[in-house]
Amino acid sequence: MAEGLIPGKGTYEANGHIFSSLVGEVLMREAGGETVVEVSQQGSRSSVAAAVPEKGNIVLCRVTKINPRHAATEILLVGDRTLHEPFSGIIRAQDARSTDVDSVQIEKCFRPLDIVRAQVISLGDRKSFFLSTADDHLGVVSAMSRGGERMTGVDEKTMKVEGGEETEARKVAIGSPPSS
Repeated sequence: MAEGLIPGKGTYEANGHIFSSLVGEVLMREAGGETVVEVSQQGSRSSVAAAVPEKGNIVLCRVTKINPRHAATEILLVGDRTLHEPFSGIIRAQDARSTDVDSVQIEKCFRPLDIVRAQVISLGDRKSFFLSTADDHLGVVSAMSRGGERMTGVDEKTMKVEGGEETEARKVAIGSPPSS
């Protein structure tokens, strides 16, 4: 990365370079002796924005597959912005819950096709963002049972078939994200 330049709003750093996460105007401002590079979308009225998830963003994603170490996801929304193309995300077992992180079983947190609210914690490998569901307001927000019936959250670890008794284990999102 160029010395003295740091990524700001609408940008991110990868492999020593600053990239734009938005379509818009490049702006530079001084902050603490360094130059902050930002991209502004002023005047954009599109609800479908060209965006790249950034560290700290709350995202909505769909679980595509699970294994004992992680859940693979497609990131569909960044905040309230729908993406043109989904990005890949990974929720590692140690990032799924805030407690008992050494004993997390991914299959008891997520299932394929679950819709999950997560927070971007870093740009992982070249293909995927690392996501966390450790906070209470993060986790599964919509799920179908193994039998194909819609489920709702009962508590932070359980979902129940609507109008039925069948329950399944999940890492359920409790409450709404804090206002920013």
